[in-house]
Amino acid sequence: MLFANPEALDQLLQQILDEHERRFDLPARYQESRSLLRDLIGRLYQQTGRKVVVLIDEYDKPVLDNIDADGAMLTSLREGLKNIYIVIKECDAHIRFAFKCLPVPGAIHCATRIVR
Repeated sequence: MLFANPEALDQLLQQILDEHERRFDLPARYQESRSLLRDLIGRLYQQTGRKVVVLIDEYDKPVLDNIDADGAMLTSLREGLKNIYIVIKECDAHIRFAFKCLPVPGAIHCATRIVR
């Protein structure tokens, strides 16, 4: 998927988080991605009693997809990614592991083995 603009990144994040809310039968409370992510991490921790594992695959893809874009676009994408990482840091008490993975064969398998 190409990230033509920061809104596309935010829409994808919202879609992924919405899917996780449905998967765990958690009613939606927020539409904005930062609030949604923060709330989902906290509610998953409360529901399971276990800390959450966060895996961000191809974390640099939005920037790399737009490497030739103007500076304002890259800055906006970086800010969008930074907002995600800030929430993860704020939720540290409810997170067991947080991984940012490059598209390297075996990376997800390795992360899965560590978590088990």
